[in-house]
Amino acid sequence: MMKDIQIKQYEAFDQESVWNLHIDGLKQTNSYIENPEYDKDLKNIRKTYLNNHGEFFLAVHQNIIIGIGALRKVDDEIAEIKRMRINSKYQGKRIGGLMLDKLIETAKDFGYKN
Repeated sequence: MMKDIQIKQYEAFDQESVWNLHIDGLKQTNSYIENPEYDKDLKNIRKTYLNNHGEFFLAVHQNIIIGIGALRKVDDEIAEIKRMRINSKYQGKRIGGLMLDKLIETAKDFGYKN
């Protein structure tokens, strides 16, 4: 695992970096379809995730966003993990696992059961 990885909450000024990382991740797997309906949650992260009993985290290394991961409320007991992306240069270094662990811990802290 890489040293000096920080997991922090999304802030509005991170929007462009989040969007670019998301699109790059989709293109890497040949799954990018240019349809604004598929990605509209990323145009309003605060409303979709943060203000709706969810979370949106960034993995940061040397002030560069290298990963994203979100927790989205489904109902009062269930949340889903969404939008996991790690910059291809940083894959295979357990950053995705670090992000997943943080999202699961947060879901438990919020009281989600599944």
